[in-house]
Formats: sequence, C-alpha cells, structure tokens
Amino acid sequence: MTAFRLCVDLNIWIKQFFADKAGRQGTAPQRIVRAVLNGEAGVGPIQLVISHTMLSRLHSVYLRKGIAGDVAADNIETIANFALLGPAAEYPRMVLGGGVQPTREAVAPGCNPYDPAFSHKPYDPEDGRVLDTALAGQADALVTSNFKDFVHYSDGVVRRGRVHVRRTAGPDLWIVQPEEMADWLRTGIRPGPTRNILMRRGRPARPRQDTPTDGDDPSGGPKP
Repeated sequence: MTAFRLCVDLNIWIKQFFADKAGRQGTAPQRIVRAVLNGEAGVGPIQLVISHTMLSRLHSVYLRKGIAGDVAADNIETIANFALLGPAAEYPRMVLGGGVQPTREAVAPGCNPYDPAFSHKPYDPEDGRVLDTALAGQADALVTSNFKDFVHYSDGVVRRGRVHVRRTAGPDLWIVQPEEMADWLRTGIRPGPTRNILMRRGRPARPRQDTPTDGDDPSGGPKP
C-alpha cells in the first residue's frame, strides 16, 4: 500500500507538546502526532514529510517558549526519527530555493507609507518554507492551525477556511485544519465539501435560472 505523505506544520508539534505537558488527552494535534508516531492509521501507512529548516525553526521555538535545551533537542531528534522510521524511510529534506508557490505573505497588503498608524501585521516567512517542504516532498496533505496564512485565491475550496486544495503541476496538496486532519487519518475518509460541489475561492455562485412556464416569455415579458 502506498504511504500517506503528511507534512505537519510547526504549530501542531508545539500544541501537541504543551497538551501532553498539561495532561490533556485527545486533542487534534495529539491525535495527529500519535498517528505519525505509530506510522499508520485508518488512512494506511503514514510517512512524515519534514525538512531540516523546519526542525531548526521548531528547535528555536521550543527554546523561546522556555523548554529546556536537552528536552528540545530530544524532541527534535525524535521527530526526525519519525521520518526516518516511516514506511518510506526518508531523512529530513534539505529544501533549497523555493518561494514559487504563493502563501498569504506573497499578496501585497494595503499600506499607507505616510501613515505609521496604518500598517499590516508582519507575516511569518516560515509559512513559505513549510509549504515548500510539503511540495518538494510530494506530501498528500499539509496540516496547520495557522490556516489563513496558507490561503491563496487560486486554491480549490472544499470547506472554506477548513480544507483547501493547492493545484500544482504535480500531485495536488490538501491544506487541512487539525480537526479535519485528525478525522481523515482515523477514518481514512478524505474530507468532502459541505455541499455537492468543489468551490473555487473568489468565484461567485452562478445565479439560479428558473425554467420558463408556458405562460412566460424567456425574455421576461408575457407570452403573446
């Protein structure tokens, strides 16, 4: 069976760590990481897709949040081993270049350079690196709780703000919120649309056209 290739954003690892530390159980990040740790779930064998850049950044975040250096280093080594011990036995990737696929940071925000009070919130350049890793590793899905920063107008929309699909020249990449991803891994059933169509972001719905009756003229006037 072909392994399900999953890229896990840094915020999922962070939330899983602190949920474990707080004694919580059954959160979506915990269920996702447990599935990766087991190497399989309802979706089948799972191969973690991750890069050295992501691991380095995650280590920095651990330290910034007050996690002891030895604990942070052990966690990073464990996550790297998740990828190595997966069904495809892959080392963390070295992703060079990138930036071709757009994220929210690639969209020029509105700004008035003469008014310091009017400025946009700075974007995290790490989002682009995570997306580059997912695409370079041909991931089937990328799970993130920082969903809005990965949204692009060209995405296919399965559940708006919850499940999007990034169309590429290669395999499609599903970008998924943690709750939907945890259920997908558990059941093996890919999230479907809330309606029976796959919407496109920014495309208006086609207006409904009533079928003219015998007493109506299609042009809108009474039938002679």
